[in-house]
Amino acid sequence: MMSMIALLVFALTAPSLGPLLPPRCTPELYALNLKVQRLIEDGRFDEAGQALDAWPYGTVHYTLGPGLPDHAEGVAQEAARIWSDATGGRLRFEPGPDPLIRIEFEERPTVLMLEPEWRQGVVFARIPVRRYGAEPIASRDSMIAGIARGFGMAAGLAPTRSRGSLMGIYLDEPELGKSPAPTSTEREMIHRISEARETLERAIRDREPFTAAVPRLSLEPKSSDAGTVKSGQVPRYRFTLRNTGNAVLELQTQLTCRCIFLDRIEPIPPGESVVITPALDTLHLVGRLDKRIIFHSNDPRAPAQELLMRVTAVPEYRVVPDALERVALADEGETAIDFYMYATPGGLLRVHDAVPNAKHVTAEVSAWNGEIFDPLFDEKPVRRTGFRVRVTFSPQFKTGLNWVTVRVLTDSRLAPSHDVTFQAQKGIVAQPKSVYFGGVDAGDTAVRTVTVSHPSREFKILSAEADGGPFRATWEPSGAEGRAYLLRVEYLGGPPGRLSGKVVLKTDHPLYPTLTVRIGGAAR
Repeated sequence: MMSMIALLVFALTAPSLGPLLPPRCTPELYALNLKVQRLIEDGRFDEAGQALDAWPYGTVHYTLGPGLPDHAEGVAQEAARIWSDATGGRLRFEPGPDPLIRIEFEERPTVLMLEPEWRQGVVFARIPVRRYGAEPIASRDSMIAGIARGFGMAAGLAPTRSRGSLMGIYLDEPELGKSPAPTSTEREMIHRISEARETLERAIRDREPFTAAVPRLSLEPKSSDAGTVKSGQVPRYRFTLRNTGNAVLELQTQLTCRCIFLDRIEPIPPGESVVITPALDTLHLVGRLDKRIIFHSNDPRAPAQELLMRVTAVPEYRVVPDALERVALADEGETAIDFYMYATPGGLLRVHDAVPNAKHVTAEVSAWNGEIFDPLFDEKPVRRTGFRVRVTFSPQFKTGLNWVTVRVLTDSRLAPSHDVTFQAQKGIVAQPKSVYFGGVDAGDTAVRTVTVSHPSREFKILSAEADGGPFRATWEPSGAEGRAYLLRVEYLGGPPGRLSGKVVLKTDHPLYPTLTVRIGGAAR
């Protein structure tokens, strides 16, 4: 309420100020806006007009690089139409000389998301032709969205990581009937950017000076440490956000973790401050934690600032080892593995039961006392008292690589149950279980690999026969001790169509003399 009153008082008493841009504009636009306003403030209108020419407005030219797929013909025009509609025709992107935007097409991008970027006064928009890490060609709508993102950056909007926004992560969902379009917030931003430019243009034309509008964000402190808490507790922090500038400070917050909770922050009048008390939920989090809040503001000199929240979360109890990734099972007979649970200092723990989720697996809980090494706290083994959980695999447990989860039930109120998950390998297995070529060019060759291994015993591959298509299989040792091999399956080229076949491996292991690896994919 006080902030709203302060905003009203400021609106009634403020001197004539230049136009404010919204948060999440590009640093280039903030710098240009401040430069033009300073020139107007000093009465240097001709210089201000020359500087304003660098602010994209009206007709903005772009150029298309090579590599545009046939199915993407006209995507740049459709992307241009998005911003023309959003600005009521104020901003028009067209192909032409001296382009401000260069659109480049990348056949196989090496990163998940290609960000547009300013380089030497030009926006480079890189558009993936194929989806990251996959064979299918990128959709027409995803290309339109990528180009529109580059256009938006040229207009002054900064890229974000928001899902579903045009300047963020585009969600390609044609089945929902959605096409690339700016959100209501993005429409408001581009409208305010256009109005700001027009305000500057009028001031230059009419030779009317004003005071440059410069909101300034000051964070006090920049970081805070809540010390040590039990996992599941929710410490709160206290920070002061102060506007040391001469214009209203607008803020948008970006939380870097879903574990952070923060109320909405209203605009801050000049000379005023607000106190925020974000909370950090440590449920299921363990160890030293550094979590950040990023503030996107209309402070032209520091449009993105961050606060650091630190805490050390100690669980009520620990499970050791804390990472049971893969368990080697005996080919014959039972296999037993142990893990241990104990209460951290200041706590008490009772384990009631342990329940596996797989057949032919049992778990037994017993009291335990002895030395054990916990990498979270220890440099060497320490004597502790707690519980031992012994997991036993019977001889009937199935061959292969299988996930097993043991749910441990305790008397803890914060974490009454804890799941211990691991992979159990029995016998010779291929990982991945099959060879998948995806979509390959029919006239080319392609190679895929799988690892064939036994968890504890040496073995030899005697032969590898490819069956069902134009394939060839070879193998070579992988790692030490003769327990793993790299199987290479080569597609030799052929007519378009579905790829289907198998590789049959012969080994010298008496219990696993044969292993079949399926082949799939498509040639186009």
